Amino acid sequence: MIINNGIAEALECGDIVNGVLIFPDTVKSVEADVSEIKETLEIVRNIIAEKAVSIRFYIDGREIYGISCYFPNLETFSAASLVDMNLNLSECKKLYSVYLPNVEHIGRNAFYKCNSLKVIDLPSVKCIDHTAFEMSGLEIVTLGKNIVSIGNRAFLRTKITEINVYGAKCGGSSFKKCYQLNKLIADKLTQISVSALTDCNNLVEISVSEPGKTNHGKRTNPFISNGHQYALCIASKVYECICAGFRGAFEYADVIYKGMYSVYVLKNGSYAVFGGKYDYGYVARDVVTMKKTITEV
Repeated sequence: MIINNGIAEALECGDIVNGVLIFPDTVKSVEADVSEIKETLEIVRNIIAEKAVSIRFYIDGREIYGISCYFPNLETFSAASLVDMNLNLSECKKLYSVYLPNVEHIGRNAFYKCNSLKVIDLPSVKCIDHTAFEMSGLEIVTLGKNIVSIGNRAFLRTKITEINVYGAKCGGSSFKKCYQLNKLIADKLTQISVSALTDCNNLVEISVSEPGKTNHGKRTNPFISNGHQYALCIASKVYECICAGFRGAFEYADVIYKGMYSVYVLKNGSYAVFGGKYDYGYVARDVVTMKKTITEV
């Protein structure tokens, strides 16, 4: 390994011991050209780069992102100081453990089809790009309160059962076909795409600590679903109602008001109101408030 001013510029066969590639703590950045050592990298099972803030791989001077073909046997990846996960480990079939406590950005396709990946903890992540974990074996994911956005199909067809998205904006199909997902938690929900929870057939609870704020400029709760029975929690109060996505809401509504507002009578005697053009919900404590809500929105 050649180190120049804290940058690992090249790798040698001797750097890999018993399948483990360790970058010294003096290395703050990895910029390795893999053109001549592809066969050597294929024996790597573990990558440890605890102090590296950035990790980049090149072929003849050209940066590459999809590196799974160079690490087909990779099982663990640990980078405690890494901030930007620009590497694409998609289809690393044996990858099961990832340690990225300071990563703020997970790039597109980063762990796509990583079948053996089961658990990941991302306490510092702000943005998860499209298809980042799509069709991976992910079962448990922990996000931190800094999460801002979750991209389209980010967790599509994963095996997660519960997730806290805090205040993140969830893009189209972000949790589509997560058949085991049964609980979605949020502190302050801002926006969920109409198709974000499509085919989440086991989803029975959406828990929101406090109402979010939509582009209507009102404090509201965006309910998105696909015609299934959901239990909605707002703070410590539980409301049970059927709430459906765009257009489908009208098939299940107790009352449809002028302007295509669908109203659901909740089991505690209050009302849930859904706008005709938007998948946003309004909880009204009584019929007077409910009618006023419809008038105002």
